[in-house]
Amino acid sequence: MSDEERQRLLDGFAPVDDTVARSLADLFLDYGDGYMTSGPLCWSPGQVGLFLADWLPRKAALDAEQRAALPDVLRRWIRYALERRAVDPEWIGPVVEAVDTFLPAFEEAFDDEAAWGPAKQIAAELAARGIDLSDSEAVEDAIRKLNAERLARHLTD
Repeated sequence: MSDEERQRLLDGFAPVDDTVARSLADLFLDYGDGYMTSGPLCWSPGQVGLFLADWLPRKAALDAEQRAALPDVLRRWIRYALERRAVDPEWIGPVVEAVDTFLPAFEEAFDDEAAWGPAKQIAAELAARGIDLSDSEAVEDAIRKLNAERLARHLTD
């Protein structure tokens, strides 16, 4: 997906000042563009399940505000995406309802640190250390320090 197309979809979904909805929609697009072979707007109940119960818990770190907003924003996104594809409204409802079906699995998996992917583990560690994850230089420095610490522990074990 081109940057222009991504921006157009985000702009059509949420106002620029709704940073929580836009950040979540950005994750929906990441998942859709990278893992949904039919495209980022082709949501189905199965895709909702994979996203909530598997991909999101492994790949994304959400703050409390994002996590609280997730169910509502995902429901809105699914409607937005499927309406843009001109899906008949009778078929949209079951996909939206899948959010509620898979939310308990999301809650359980999201809090299970053992299920987190390596990138999420590192991001969580850096956030816990107070690193601004939007500052690429600070992230690079922190990762170098983290790697050095891990190497030192490995050599002393």
